[in-house]
Order: sequence, then structure tokens, then C-alpha cells
Amino acid sequence: MRAAVLTAPLLIAALCPPAGAQGKAPMPSATKMAAGPILEDWQGLLKDGCDLEKAHVRTPIEARVLRNAPYAAKGYTFKSAELTALFAADGGWYTPDPAVKAPKFTPAEGACIKKLKTHEQALRTKVVIDKLFETRFTAQHEAVKTLRFASGALDGAIFRVAKRVVDKDITWELGDDSCKKPNEEGQCTVIQLICTETQCVVNTPG
Repeated sequence: MRAAVLTAPLLIAALCPPAGAQGKAPMPSATKMAAGPILEDWQGLLKDGCDLEKAHVRTPIEARVLRNAPYAAKGYTFKSAELTALFAADGGWYTPDPAVKAPKFTPAEGACIKKLKTHEQALRTKVVIDKLFETRFTAQHEAVKTLRFASGALDGAIFRVAKRVVDKDITWELGDDSCKKPNEEGQCTVIQLICTETQCVVNTPG
């Protein structure tokens, strides 16, 4: 059977490291592996000088996810199950390493993380979403990815937040500054974050 044939030279090449190499070959870092949309989002933000307005970081959910992406890239093990689930679903690059306790970042990375944390804290005073809902939403990769896309359509900072509960479905409606200037149809730009007991989605009516 051809699949089972392995010549001696090939076997030796696989087992013997090149001259001068010592120990095991290092595992590829997350930045060298195929990045998913969340990691790419962080990398793009960093490349653009951490311009949060240009990146349309409108909600505390987005700010929290983005400031934790570089930790995930370093293999940090999160205590929050929702962050673990989110990054694990982002293309397979996230590999938690219990040995990573305090990741080291470049000055640019550190400054951007700090900027995101400050931005997140400021957003939480205006965009108040209950913890249970945020936890459920953050755990769902597709929902977070869609939220990042939807935020790009907002013309300004969120100024209106409304919560609606129908049976066990919860909807948070977030209106942006464009509602101060409705379109020709009198409609405003809004983002709806909708969570049932099993699934969260994002809707952008109007």
C-alpha cells in the first residue's frame, strides 16, 4: 500500500532537527497562524494607530472583545467562559496556555489595550447592558462578528438604549447620533441585539 511506505531517508529527516537546532521547534504564534475575523479586527485596529472612532467601536461589548484579543493571541487562559468560547471559535488560532500568566506586549499594543479599556469604561456609563445578556451574547462568535459589521454603519456614538423583553427573548435597541438627523423617510439608524435562550443575533432595521 503506497500510503504506508516511508523510506529511511525521509524518516531520518523527520526525526532529526537541522544542525544547530536544539530542543523542540517552537509552536507558531497566533499572529503567524490563520487569523479569524476577531483577531484580524484587532490587528487592523493596531495597524491604524488604534483609532477607535475610525474602527466604530460603539459598544462596551466590542471594546471588551478587542482589548482581550491580544491576550488571546498570546495564549492567555481566560477566567470568563464567554471569552474562551468566542476566541476558540475564531478560526482555530487560539490555544490557551496555562503557563502564560502576564503576557508581554509592545508599547503600541499596550497603549491600545489601555485606550480600549478607558473607552469601554466610558461606554458603560452610556450603554448599560445587563451582565447576563452581555455574557450570553459575547459567547456567540457569529453575533459578535455581526455586531462589529453593524457598528460600521453607525454615524455617531450611541445615545439611546432601550431594552425590550418578550417572553424569554430579550432585545437591546441601540440608537446612534444619526437619530438627531433622521433620513428622508424619518427613520433612524439603530442596532438591535436580540438573544433567545439559545441564540443571539443582530438586526439593523431602518
